[in-house]
This record gives sequence, structure tokens and C-alpha cells, in this order.
Amino acid sequence: MFLAIKPYTAQAVETRHADRLDWIDAAKGAAILLVVLGHCLRGLLGAGLIAEPQPYLRADGIIYMFHMHVFFILSGMFLLQQAAKSGPAAMTGRLAWRLLYPLVLWTYLFLALQTLAGDGANSPGTLLRLPLPPYAHLWFLWALFLGMLALGLTLARTPHLRQRPAAWFGAAGLAVLVWAFAPLPAAAWPWLGEFLRYLPFLALGAGLSLLPGWKSGPALPLPLCLLAFALLAATQPALQGSMLLSALASCAAALVFLQAVKGVASRPPLARASTVLQYLGKMSMAIYLAHTAFSALVRILLTSAGVTGSGLHLAAGTAAGVIGPLVMVILLRRLNLNRALGM
Repeated sequence: MFLAIKPYTAQAVETRHADRLDWIDAAKGAAILLVVLGHCLRGLLGAGLIAEPQPYLRADGIIYMFHMHVFFILSGMFLLQQAAKSGPAAMTGRLAWRLLYPLVLWTYLFLALQTLAGDGANSPGTLLRLPLPPYAHLWFLWALFLGMLALGLTLARTPHLRQRPAAWFGAAGLAVLVWAFAPLPAAAWPWLGEFLRYLPFLALGAGLSLLPGWKSGPALPLPLCLLAFALLAATQPALQGSMLLSALASCAAALVFLQAVKGVASRPPLARASTVLQYLGKMSMAIYLAHTAFSALVRILLTSAGVTGSGLHLAAGTAAGVIGPLVMVILLRRLNLNRALGM
């Protein structure tokens, strides 16, 4: 799981369950579904299997407006808790184990799979490359590692920030301005681009964690959240030309999304759906690491069988990207190999 950057001791597991909030797991579950859907959609576009791409591109723009930002906000919400439990060296070690180790391992697993897929893959794979700068969707692990490390080391030197939400919101605003108005050199982008794009959302999450009621208080009314999200989605194309406005819209959309999921998780009629999302949230790391392999496999098999319908491809690829990793991690746990594979 993205937020479980803790040692695997019995006491840590007990504490983790005690600190867990159902709506946060549900939010991770909803966001990971969008991750799988978005990557499956882009895989179909890359393979040329969508005859009329405009509606799909519109959906892609809405998904990518906020879904990864949600994960950074949620990770930031637990930053202060993580940093308070150990010194900088121990925190760096945990981050490296939970984020860098899976990045390196799954880089070469994916490259090997792409090589085996041959012409069936959208892009050729080669094992003759380093894991950094990050490959494909594994950029998230690198950006999160850099962000958590940077803010964690800042906390170690300025512990008074643990009680000052305004300072974190100010840092988030400053980071947005740096992202929007201090462009990186092209050579530095693969290394630092996504880190700088999402650093404001980590800081925002840290500030939100200090607000009374943000984690455990009531959510905004669900109809209001849906209306606000619809307005943001409608304006998304017009904001793409401005990095600043896009970042602000992403912030608003991510916060509205979190409030909407929080509202769903607290409504008894929707409890069953919330329970499913919570389970997916707890399995989000496994799904994130492996989903593209399963979605791509289904796309290759369907294409080989002569199936070209984009709707069927999208539904089957998304389902495979969720179910495949779940089955895989269940089997790995029985063999006690899940940790060895970064899960």
C-alpha cells in the first residue's frame, strides 16, 4: 500500500489497523480503479484500437486532472506521523524499501515482459537500461520517494512545523508557483519533473492532516461534490494551456473527489460499494505495480482473436488490470513471496 511505509512488526501492524480510516482506504480504492482505467485507455489509444478517439481523450483529460494527485495528498496526510516515529536515516531506509526496491524490481520485470511480447507490445522493451530515470508508470514511486524524503528531512530540521498547517499550505502554494513559473531544463525533467509537479500535493496533505475534522469529521454534501466536480471537469480543456491554473484545478478536483468518497463511505446504503473500494485501497500497491501487464495481455489476446471493439477492450482490460494483480498477490502471500516482489 502507498501509505504503509512502516516496519513489518506485530506492533506496527496493530498500530496501522488502529489508525486506519475506512474512507481513506476507499479513496485509494477509487483512485486505483481510475489508474487502471486510464492506463488501459492509453494503451488502446497507443495501439490504434480506438477509431473515434475524441470522447476517450476527453475522459483521459478528466482522469489525469486529479487521480494521481489524490495519492500524493493521501500520502502527505501521513507524512507527519511517519516522520515522528523515527529519525531521518530510518525513514529513508523505509522509503527505499517500500518505494525504490519495487521500482527497480518491476522495471526489469516489465522490460522482460515487453521483450517477450515482441510486436504485441506498444513499445519495444530492452533490459539494457538503468531503472532511473523511472520507466513507464513507475515514475510515481520515484516522485513519491523524493517528495516524502524532502519533506521528511525538512521536518527533522524544523520540528515546529508539526503543529502549523498554515506553513504547509504556504509551502504547497510556493511549490505550485515553482512548478508553474520555473521550468526545468529538458535534461532534468525525467529525474525531477514529476517530483516537482506533485510536491505541492504532498505538502497540502500534510497541512490537511493538521486540520480538525479533516480526517474524521463529516464530509461535504454529496450532491455539492458532484456539482463541483462536474464544473471542474467542464473547464478542464480550457485550463490546459496554463500550468498554474491546471495545478489549481487539479487541487480542487482532488479535494472534491476525496470529500465525495468520504461521503459515500459514510452512507449506509452505499456501504457495500465502499467495502469493495476499501479492499482495493488496501491492495493498491499490488494493483499499481502489476496492472499494466495484465491489461496489455488481455489487449494482445483480444487483438489476436480478431476482437477490435474499443468498449469490450476497455472493459476487459480494466477488469484484468484489477483482478489479475489481486489473484497474483493472493497466490504470492500463500507462498510468502509478496514482500520479495515489493507487495
